[in-house]
Amino acid sequence: MDSSAAAIRRMPARPPGDTRRQTTRRKLFEAAVTLIAEQGFSSTTVDEIAERAGVAKGTVYYNFASKSVLFEELLRHGIELLSTSLQRAADETA
Repeated sequence: MDSSAAAIRRMPARPPGDTRRQTTRRKLFEAAVTLIAEQGFSSTTVDEIAERAGVAKGTVYYNFASKSVLFEELLRHGIELLSTSLQRAADETA
């Protein structure tokens, strides 16, 4: 399993203060990272992402203008997770 997918899966299903939209986006991120890791970006379709996330295709486009935008946001989200993890580790060693 890809470490990004594992990090997303370790996140609580719905942290306190999380909105429904954030929960949906998290599901889409998890589905996208898994599918892209399995078959590559070009071969992954929005239909497959929606199906894997358990949402309608329109929900993907409601949250992201395109598959490319979803991927860009997924990368930003992954960088935020990594940054938070590194900061936490640095704080623990200081």
